Amino acid sequence: MMKTKMIFSAAVATMSIATATAPSAVMRASQAAVNIMFQDKNTMSWMTICSGSFVDLPLFKGEKVIVTAGHCVDELPNNAYAAHLFNNDNVDLELVDYMFAWPIGDYAIFRVVQKDQAALKNIKPLKVGKRFSTPGEPVYMFSGPLGTVLNYYEGYYSGKMGWVDGPTEVDDMDWVVLNSAPGSSGSIVLNAKGEAVSILVAGFGPDTKLHGAMLADLPLN
Repeated sequence: MMKTKMIFSAAVATMSIATATAPSAVMRASQAAVNIMFQDKNTMSWMTICSGSFVDLPLFKGEKVIVTAGHCVDELPNNAYAAHLFNNDNVDLELVDYMFAWPIGDYAIFRVVQKDQAALKNIKPLKVGKRFSTPGEPVYMFSGPLGTVLNYYEGYYSGKMGWVDGPTEVDDMDWVVLNSAPGSSGSIVLNAKGEAVSILVAGFGPDTKLHGAMLADLPLN
């Protein structure tokens, strides 16, 4: 594992599915979406911290694993985590690996514990698609902004990050014009085929010169 401390306000979310009109392949991807929950050891209560999705990662050879953002677990990697599924089932999770080191990576991989595997029988993980390369390509996402249900969003790929004021540690990370309200961290960004392409890891409003979201690569190696 690799960790880098950064100033960042992790997004939080709540769960349930609410969708709008979308390509059929994208709409099917909603069933792979989850919200990641964290257990407060002081109160023993659960709270939702990030979004994520089941992704068919080549490294796991068909195992149903969940991908989200690494900064969501960076502070407390040994805590108890769970996922709230699209059908309202809750399952306990085991953190397999994570990284929080922009621009190298910002991902976390969870597997569902053995006792809860039966809850996954109707879930089809997202296939991995090619990275965005052409500005203007449509992008899609199922995500839970703070205090709302999991919603459908669409936007477009805008190219690589590059700040005119000078080089930064996030230069050359992918940028999309897409709703990135708090709660979107860890959401899997999709192409028009409903394939997983990237992880949404940070958003900026118009008061930060740009309006949209920054993406990190999926953990494929």
